[in-house]
Amino acid sequence: MTENCSQPPKEHNHVWDLIDAILVINLPTRPDRWQHFLEKNAALLPMDKVHRVDAVLGVELPGYGEAPWFCERTQNRARVWGGLGGCILSHRKALQMVVDKKWRNALIMEDDAELAPMDGLAVLPDFLSPLREPYFVYLGYHCVRPYGLRLAQKSGHEFWRVEGVLTAHAYVASAEAGRIVVERFPESPDIWEWMARYRGPDTFYRDYLSSDLGVRVHVIWPVLAVQGSIASDIATAEGGSGTHPTFVSNRPTSYLTLRGICHLILWPYRRLKVRLNAMRTLFRARTHGLPGYTVDNDERS
Repeated sequence: MTENCSQPPKEHNHVWDLIDAILVINLPTRPDRWQHFLEKNAALLPMDKVHRVDAVLGVELPGYGEAPWFCERTQNRARVWGGLGGCILSHRKALQMVVDKKWRNALIMEDDAELAPMDGLAVLPDFLSPLREPYFVYLGYHCVRPYGLRLAQKSGHEFWRVEGVLTAHAYVASAEAGRIVVERFPESPDIWEWMARYRGPDTFYRDYLSSDLGVRVHVIWPVLAVQGSIASDIATAEGGSGTHPTFVSNRPTSYLTLRGICHLILWPYRRLKVRLNAMRTLFRARTHGLPGYTVDNDERS
């Protein structure tokens, strides 16, 4: 289900000319979060391109709380795993829309994302126009410093091609990238086994999107979108608050530096570690359930 919004701010249309749709993931039980999203972003968006996408509530998925994936060991982390499952299927639904509607691309946003002012967003057309399929462009990312190459610079913002970054609160996905990811994302019956191997959509994007799927991954620094002060609640449908590391993102490190060269030398070893970790976590989850922590550890994490 999607919902179109009202009239666009016409003076801003040129910024969004190269984006065919803006998809906002929001639980149908949380109209307050939808209103919060509009209050923060509606003045910046071409609202005729905005579609609300029903998020998936993870704790209602088949198999949630059941063996072999959930057990005593999972403890209070069960709802976190449920949230990740709902998040994966929500992003899959949004990307499937891009494919089905034959849009050239779409900006996919979670309902706690907050855009930068228009003078910052104005760099988008110059950064998007030269891109070739398939591509992702992150408008915001986790504070962990990515590695890559700077492609362009304009108005104090830099455009980088990188290996991958964490978080998935605001990114532009091309149609071909959407098709590639949808084929690798699970459907509801397979969600828990997939998660045991890959964890969540943001970790899958970071670890596999560029290296294994051939999608060109880009970031803009300083970021153009942050996650706001209301925490994601796909897992619980309850309110929440908190801060997110995307408020402060580190400038990418170039491959052309000594640190970048060392990073490239060690790249095959890191890829091997990613694959071995995926095999290990899947095996352990099959035999002992999805991992969990004590209440105290979970509250600190």
